[in-house]
Amino acid sequence: MFRFGFAFFLTLLNVLWIALFAYQRFGDTSSSPEIHMLDFQHHLLDLQSVDIRFRDGTSMCFEKTASEWRMTAPVNAKAHPLVMDRFLQAFLGLKPKFVLRTDSATDLPQYGFEPPLDTLTLRTSDETYQLTVGKATDEDEKTYLLIPETREIFSVNDELARFLKTPLEQWYFPYLLDLATLQTIALETAQQKVLLDWTGTAWSLKLPLSVPIDTQKADALSQQLRHMTVDRFLTDEEAQPYRQSFSDTNQTLRLILSDGQMAETIKLLPKESEPHTYIAQRNNDASLFLVKTDAVERLLHASKMLCERMIFDLEFSQICQIVCHRQGTRTILHPLDKNEWERSVHAEADVPVRTQKVPAKRLQSLTDTLNMLCAKEFFPNAPNIADKTRLDLEITTLSNTLSATVYYDKDTAYVKLSNQPLWMQLTSFNPEIFQTYFELSEDKTVWKFNADERIVRVKLKSPFKEVIETLNPADYKDVPLAYLKSDRWLKTEELPTFPTDTYTLFITTENDAHIPKTYELTFSERIGGRLQIGNYAEKKFAFTPEWIDFLFRITHQKEQDNALRTFLNP
Repeated sequence: MFRFGFAFFLTLLNVLWIALFAYQRFGDTSSSPEIHMLDFQHHLLDLQSVDIRFRDGTSMCFEKTASEWRMTAPVNAKAHPLVMDRFLQAFLGLKPKFVLRTDSATDLPQYGFEPPLDTLTLRTSDETYQLTVGKATDEDEKTYLLIPETREIFSVNDELARFLKTPLEQWYFPYLLDLATLQTIALETAQQKVLLDWTGTAWSLKLPLSVPIDTQKADALSQQLRHMTVDRFLTDEEAQPYRQSFSDTNQTLRLILSDGQMAETIKLLPKESEPHTYIAQRNNDASLFLVKTDAVERLLHASKMLCERMIFDLEFSQICQIVCHRQGTRTILHPLDKNEWERSVHAEADVPVRTQKVPAKRLQSLTDTLNMLCAKEFFPNAPNIADKTRLDLEITTLSNTLSATVYYDKDTAYVKLSNQPLWMQLTSFNPEIFQTYFELSEDKTVWKFNADERIVRVKLKSPFKEVIETLNPADYKDVPLAYLKSDRWLKTEELPTFPTDTYTLFITTENDAHIPKTYELTFSERIGGRLQIGNYAEKKFAFTPEWIDFLFRITHQKEQDNALRTFLNP
């Protein structure tokens, strides 16, 4: 019995010894006690630099400054803050489990440390930690960390190994600028300087010309500049031919952008035979990089590409008065109410003022005409205005008064605003049409019913019928019979000398006192044509298109319908 008990004890002791050896040599981390945090994890917030050497021999180095992380190798650039944050989070998220302490080099290959996957050197203000990352096989889900100083190997989660596979271009900050807003934008070349300034509500161009700026275009350009990205960094071998050129101010452009507190300076060297492509250097950094953008050229030609070409920005309902001085005549336009304006023409002192009421819609088109005027070119000095007609405008709105002087001939027109030092050449200006707004228009009214008149009967006399036909109200529904306006008055030489068919339209009205009144309109038509010639109270005129359609409908169309009925029912 004793012999059996002793044998059992020896067997149990051997099993425990074998299990302990197997655990230390091949132990499963899932069953091993957790090590909650490695020593270097306690000092990550004090991390000052990180060096990473990859299996292929390449490396990346980072240093922490007072305000940011910077990549110092293989390029000198600002590190991407989000990527660096994720990098530190990957270290903080490590959940290490003790594997073994080894003094034997034969243990390293089976955990993927010869050659290692990556080697990291972490430096704090007073400590340096070296880590080696290994992976037994590519299919192995476990990642191992070797701390050479203590010869300890830890099994950790795979997140760190996956993160270290991040491509190089994602480690550095891709944007040229790290400015949330822009207050000034400057571009300096050997020939000129371009300067844009944010006034708080809009962009203004200070140099080379103080032209009005289209704020939307300027804002879009500022956003494009603020988000310019590094296309790629140049290798030392690629960069060497360009380094000397950056000291030559005749070859380089200096882009200076500021948010009002700090400024970024970027030197740009145009790349030959590649439009919109530049070799760039930021804040005199050692590394050179490639930039592809058309924003630089747009900024270089800002006085043409960003200028506000719309000259007027008028709101019709805000206009109080428009005054036009032209060839010794002063015309004043001002609103009487929302539907009607008054036009008054002031000539020489001994000529009485002539006035005329104008529909508001007519003057609305004048506002549209002014708002459509655009500047083709800007001139800091007065252009050649000799032999050109002068026209002065003064527009008063509810908020301010704007004056403009226009010089024009049949070929060109120039304008200068009172609040603008530059002269502008207009893209299009039709003086004949423009002048009609400031001249007394010809009264083309044939008749206009009194306010209390209403139509009681409409008859038509046709040369083809002996009887006078009474029209159905449906025939003249929506036709402005109460207001007849000629298209134009006819001269004697325009009246037909060949046979015509003459019709007579009788329109009878009554007023509130039941007193009848008849308008007798005769009209004729040129044979084979649609031109209707009207005659009323010895006035000869051509009808407007709306009246021509109406007269055609009550004459020819009715005759054709009657002929068709006769044919179908003989």
